[in-house]
Amino acid sequence: MSKAANIRKKALDLVRQQDWANAIKEYRRLVEIDQNNPNVHNELADLYLRTNQKNEAFDAFMRAIDEYTRVGLYNNAVAVCKKVLRILPNRSEVLSKLGLIRMKQGLAKEAESYYISFLERAAGGTFDPQTFQKLALAIAGEMAVSTLVMQRLAQCLLGYKLNDDAAEVLIKLYQLQERNGDTSGCEDTRALVTKLGVVAKLDAVAGKSPVDRTVVTEDNLWTKTHSEGERLAGMESTPRFTPPSPAQPTPPAPEAAPVSDGPSERDQWLLRLARGVGGSAKPKTAAAPAAQTTSTSAVGVEEPKPSAPAATAAPESVVIAGEAPADVVIGDDPMPDIPATPEPEAIEEVAPPQPSRTTAPSKDGMQISALIDDASAAGDEEDYRSHYDLGMAYIEMELLSEAIREYQMASKSPQFQVKCLEMIGLCFLKQNQPQLAIRQLSKGLSLIGGDGDESMGIKYNLGLAYEMTGDLDNARHHFEDVYVVDVTFRDVAEKIRKLSG
Repeated sequence: MSKAANIRKKALDLVRQQDWANAIKEYRRLVEIDQNNPNVHNELADLYLRTNQKNEAFDAFMRAIDEYTRVGLYNNAVAVCKKVLRILPNRSEVLSKLGLIRMKQGLAKEAESYYISFLERAAGGTFDPQTFQKLALAIAGEMAVSTLVMQRLAQCLLGYKLNDDAAEVLIKLYQLQERNGDTSGCEDTRALVTKLGVVAKLDAVAGKSPVDRTVVTEDNLWTKTHSEGERLAGMESTPRFTPPSPAQPTPPAPEAAPVSDGPSERDQWLLRLARGVGGSAKPKTAAAPAAQTTSTSAVGVEEPKPSAPAATAAPESVVIAGEAPADVVIGDDPMPDIPATPEPEAIEEVAPPQPSRTTAPSKDGMQISALIDDASAAGDEEDYRSHYDLGMAYIEMELLSEAIREYQMASKSPQFQVKCLEMIGLCFLKQNQPQLAIRQLSKGLSLIGGDGDESMGIKYNLGLAYEMTGDLDNARHHFEDVYVVDVTFRDVAEKIRKLSG
């Protein structure tokens, strides 16, 4: 027998004697030798709980969960996680473990619900920043495809003042929203990234060029060859550019205007309007060349057709954009001037469009609750399997009471009911309680009937139970039922010979 087996046997003997302190010492020795065995960590955690050492128990449970996950026993890991949530409900980091395990099992929707539940609890500042940062980075790596999780994760990181990590998550979120065609979400995320001061990094990752937002003013409208005096004189002497009256017919299109070294008449008129310069000028007899054709301004930018100006005073710097009506002309007949200051009733204020917000916190809360409820309902059958698998692990560890408890939970599922009744009966046999075993095994046999391969193990164990109670007739009867179907089943042939003799 190996050294680990000797220590384990000694530890189990101490457990049966309820010598918890010495049993814990032996299990600590066993952990040092067999530290990759998840069952050892799970057993040690149970012993810590018996002595009310909750922090030590939690650490041992987490190690057991990690080892179960590493070797691919995901259902066992889930069962231990849920056990921790029942015993230590305040240790919410277990929820992130559940999310990780469900992702490895391919259950993305259920994983999302566990991660959101974890982030809701973490938002209250229950962790120190370093601990939360470690957990958050793992979540960001696993759930980079979930918009909801990434949004909540960024909010939590900002709450913990982890702005650099929040920026990284927001950039990933922006890319995800862009792939999903979520324009409104992209705008909101970009606004947050801008506040964090890393919008240049976002543009670099997204492959976008910076937008040229140069505003055309009278300082950059005039060429460098114009002196300051020429600018002022030109601005004061430029006549207004007035739109035509509705009744005036549209003249034929004039010839293209020659390139000018200074601003066009339209540009000068816009700047006068922006500065609020009063007065009027006699309309010129020639048609304005910039009315219908494209002209080149002094800064060398090709301008589209000018639009009809708004009848409101604007700031000193003006952005020249838009198209002008095709019928704008300055003819020989005088046209009414546009007043420098419009009448109040002529001004119609239009509020700028606000970005749409599709989700509110209360609605998010309802969505999250619905996700968790749906995932819980869908995962019930998986939970029963987890309890069944954990019961099998406890039997291997000879922790029979714990195994019975897990089988009792799993027996609520019709799929596992008969199997669990058989295993509970076997545990009672190992505990030398044959009467309790007979009750469980008889119930399982009544559910499946007396025939079929599934009944062989139950009938055999019933024979053992009756043999332990001294009821040899019933024992021989159940052994014979097995023997007539399969003479090679376990040692049933030897049992028949023994009882017959």
